[in-house]
Amino acid sequence: MNKEFKRKTRHLSPVTRQKISNALKGRSKSDEQKERTRASMLSYWSDDRNFPADADKEDEM
Repeated sequence: MNKEFKRKTRHLSPVTRQKISNALKGRSKSDEQKERTRASMLSYWSDDRNFPADADKEDEM
């Protein structure tokens, strides 16, 4: 079974980036929550398997 990914590339559009920014404004977070978020995001963004479109671009070059 082939898994379909929601996000195809690491590069978000400016519109998407603004939506995320607006959604997170004004929310307070504990230091523990900030550290957990940081660790999970580092793990997610460093795994190339999460971004198949980026891999396709590298294959074309």
